[in-house]
Amino acid sequence: MLYKKGLFVTSCLILMIIAGLSYTLLHHEEPTSILSYENEHYTVFTDQNQKIKIDSNNLISHVHKEELLTKTLTLPKHTPVSIAFRASATQFTISIEAKNDTSFAQTTTIPTTKAYNQYIPYEEIESGIVGLFVGTDNKSDLELLQHDPHAIQQLADKQAILLEQAILIE
Repeated sequence: MLYKKGLFVTSCLILMIIAGLSYTLLHHEEPTSILSYENEHYTVFTDQNQKIKIDSNNLISHVHKEELLTKTLTLPKHTPVSIAFRASATQFTISIEAKNDTSFAQTTTIPTTKAYNQYIPYEEIESGIVGLFVGTDNKSDLELLQHDPHAIQQLADKQAILLEQAILIE
């Protein structure tokens, strides 16, 4: 009789362990990540109260200009946030937008006096580093970086603007 009680208690404990593991696996959430770059914008899914920070690293002077665009978003889980980097003749533009019950949008501009300006996205995103703002007076330098964004040592224009952009999620 004591043997049957021990077997019954052991079986109950094993079932509780299996139920706990099943619950954990079913309710496990993947960490937030940058999902895609399409149509000239990045899409990020955030969890509630997460902070998205745009970090700009000057590859010429190696000076970080952190938090060019920072906003703590209070959004429902899995709300898509769209981040776009654009360049024009006079400025670089960073815009962030989230659409839900209460839409959010913010734009930051960085002036430039260079003749040729462009945003070049990296093919692979590593540690949140997504691309490069390029400003140069030498068109061949821009063409070089369009083919190989990491070829900054070969630039003829030593006064070029090279701002590497990162999307950080905290």
